[in-house]
Amino acid sequence: MAQSQDKLQKALESIIWALAATVEARDPYTAGHQERVTNLSLVVASEMQLSEDEKQEIRMAAMVHDIGKISIPSEILSKPGRLNSVEFSMIKMHSQAGYDIFKNIELPWPTADIILQHHERLDGSGYPHGLKGKNIRQAARIIAVSDVVEAMSSHRPYRPALGIEKAMEEITDNRGILYDTDVVDAFVTVFNQTGLPLPQFEPDMIEEIARSIHESYRQSQHGKSVDEEPAMAQWADLPHYLKDSNRLQAEHIFKKLSRIGCTVHRVTGRDIKQVTFSENEIEIMAEMEHLRWNAERLFEGWVLGEKKDDVKKTTPYLVPFSELPEDVKEVDVLMVRNIPELLSNLGLEIRRQQRQTDE
Repeated sequence: MAQSQDKLQKALESIIWALAATVEARDPYTAGHQERVTNLSLVVASEMQLSEDEKQEIRMAAMVHDIGKISIPSEILSKPGRLNSVEFSMIKMHSQAGYDIFKNIELPWPTADIILQHHERLDGSGYPHGLKGKNIRQAARIIAVSDVVEAMSSHRPYRPALGIEKAMEEITDNRGILYDTDVVDAFVTVFNQTGLPLPQFEPDMIEEIARSIHESYRQSQHGKSVDEEPAMAQWADLPHYLKDSNRLQAEHIFKKLSRIGCTVHRVTGRDIKQVTFSENEIEIMAEMEHLRWNAERLFEGWVLGEKKDDVKKTTPYLVPFSELPEDVKEVDVLMVRNIPELLSNLGLEIRRQQRQTDE
């Protein structure tokens, strides 16, 4: 019985991860946002001494809190300038759209309600329903603050990152007004004692890694020319959509490492220490890579279970990770095993963080 429940739990988590990857395939500019919000929320939940069940509730909702963005046109999601009032109104619909996706799915957690409420504010100024105070679920109040801190600390198409100090100023200035007092206090405590688990990389890291991924691919395709395959071009001549694909892969490296509690740091003047991943960590990250690949294919017009003849001719990938042939799994595994060398060649070191969540 316990084994069956464990399998069911893993299946549910895999579905959540797949949905999270689907959102990011449409919105590469915020790739990793839901993962980082999840990590922040869990660290704060631990500081608040919440139960393991409460943490699991937060984890599952945080991973898909922006799932409703799949209903928003991609040109609005990635618009480089500020949104007009109509566009912002469309963005505000994503919490309701996310609720509609989950409301009829029977889960052990109130995931739909938490997604719906993650933009509500204590004073009733939030959306979509202007809920106040304790009428907002605790998990939603935690995710709301994590969402603000992560968004302000990260780059967006319409502005550079504002920084963690500005984010902390925002939540402390509005403590008890917009944001839950206990949640803000927990954020401040963690920030002052150990720092928050936000990405520790310079803005140009993603570009460096993306270029390195592209160069590794070119070297692996011996004898092919640009005429045969556009992806063989030098980086400067690479089509924009292929550059973006490489950047998304680079972002996803950080996401995979964050999932197992690692961060990336630039190192100068000394040897780089390469981490060794456990087999369990490799499997977790390999499955994430598979889900990322599937999400990209789905938004290029593929549909699981359809176009079977085309799938047979081209790739066995469009199946759940557990059903992949071993030789195909090994492709994803090899990509994970190559991450330490790829980063070390760029002067980047992977460091393990002390686990503060229930994982």
